[in-house]
Amino acid sequence: MKIHPNCPTPMLILFLFFQLLAITISCQNIASYNSSQLISEGNGEYDFFYLVQQWQVSLCNLRPCQKPAIPTFSINGFRPSSHGISSCKIGTSFDSSKMLDLKNELDREWPSLEVEENEEMWKKEWESHGICSQPLLTQHSFFETALKLKQNFDLFTILANRGIFPFGEVYDLENISNAIRDATGHTPQVECQSYKNIPLLSNIFLCFQYNRNAIHIVDCPLIRRCNFQAILFPYSQFGPS
Repeated sequence: MKIHPNCPTPMLILFLFFQLLAITISCQNIASYNSSQLISEGNGEYDFFYLVQQWQVSLCNLRPCQKPAIPTFSINGFRPSSHGISSCKIGTSFDSSKMLDLKNELDREWPSLEVEENEEMWKKEWESHGICSQPLLTQHSFFETALKLKQNFDLFTILANRGIFPFGEVYDLENISNAIRDATGHTPQVECQSYKNIPLLSNIFLCFQYNRNAIHIVDCPLIRRCNFQAILFPYSQFGPS
């Protein structure tokens, strides 16, 4: 068959086809990446927020506390994260005067057990992690959002509804994770820390994305934060670490 000189050759057609395919795939990937981002402005781009809730009793078994531990979950952190990494250095300095209407609730739900002044810990949390969320969240809305999410996702009640209570019992790690997943529709991360070779339930991580001015719970990355199959859910302190 004679090929007309002005017609593209089969090899050229094949080459152009693959070029077009590569461009299409690239555009699809870019669109998918942009739509999945939680924060695309400020100091960096982040996939989600971690809301970290700590079991106070475990914390004070593991290290010295300046205040008595209460058998409850309290906020340990609210952190923009990209694949588990979050660190920002530039942003608005912490201003306690912007928090006056939240202070009572923050004292109750986000206390510092290791230092006397709660504001010292809030300042550190904002300047280490909170500023990463600017300009999406102001300082006030950053702390207010964390408080609302903790209220909406009451871990104590979620676990109690599945018969998991802090009575010093040992529970299967998977059962704890499944109880939270069944209640929220999404997979958490459950962390344990060892006290004299006894693994204690220490922190529970929930993950959230911020889309269209609303924040939604999502599956957390599959990061293992406990290397034990069963962990203790303590009710009270049983001595210094």
